[in-house]
Amino acid sequence: MYLASMHQYLTTEPNSSSLFFPPNSVSLSLTQTQASLAELQNSFFVLSLIRFIIPRVHPSLSGIEKMEDYLQYMRTLRTQMTEVEDQATKLSAQQQIHLTTIRNVERDLDFVKNETKRVIEEKDRIMKEKGLICSQILEKQRKITSLELDSSTLNQTLDLMQHERVTQSTKLLEKSSYYTKVAGDIITELKDQQGWIIANECSFLDTENGLVGNNITREICETEESQGNIMKSLLMKFDAAKAELDQVVQMKYNLVLENSKIKHAMELVKGKLNEYKVSMVDV
Repeated sequence: MYLASMHQYLTTEPNSSSLFFPPNSVSLSLTQTQASLAELQNSFFVLSLIRFIIPRVHPSLSGIEKMEDYLQYMRTLRTQMTEVEDQATKLSAQQQIHLTTIRNVERDLDFVKNETKRVIEEKDRIMKEKGLICSQILEKQRKITSLELDSSTLNQTLDLMQHERVTQSTKLLEKSSYYTKVAGDIITELKDQQGWIIANECSFLDTENGLVGNNITREICETEESQGNIMKSLLMKFDAAKAELDQVVQMKYNLVLENSKIKHAMELVKGKLNEYKVSMVDV
């Protein structure tokens, strides 16, 4: 009875095949496609069962028309199964493509992570080098400041020594002029006294009075002794002046030597300043 009702329903409903093969049941996912394929297989099994059971239960339904309907249902079933299998194959290929894409993306992500780690390490290294360079720059700036201070002090000392040298040179010139004048005066006075002595000796030798001559001779001796003392005094003064002049000349030489040393030190300081400036520019 149940099978007869089912056969009547299948023959009277032209769209009854949609009960077993709903066209909208095909999904875009592989799991749903496999479920649809299983459902179609179940429908194929049911139709096969109907095909072999109904003619035995109702012999009147085993005509040619009924068989054509069954064959049409079978063709429709096979067509839908083929379509579902094709769609399943396409979905499987798409799934494989998606899996390959996902693996590629994962590899890219791993590469990006490694690159990010490397960049962070490189950044840390650069920051350390930057700190070291900043420390070196500060140290060189402190050295430059110290050298500039030393240079300023040396410049002031050099200015003072140059001023002192000018002062000493002026004093030396004044003393040299004075001692030259004194030496000239002494020589002139000595020449005058020698001329006077020679003239007096000649006049005193011509006199006839021996006593007067003796007195004059005695006076001449006393005068010569006095002149000798004056000469000794003048020579002592001259030697003292000469010694003082030599001392002043030695002081001048020492001053020039000290000035040369200071200039050499200044050149060294300037050279070091230039070297530090070049190294700062390189940094």
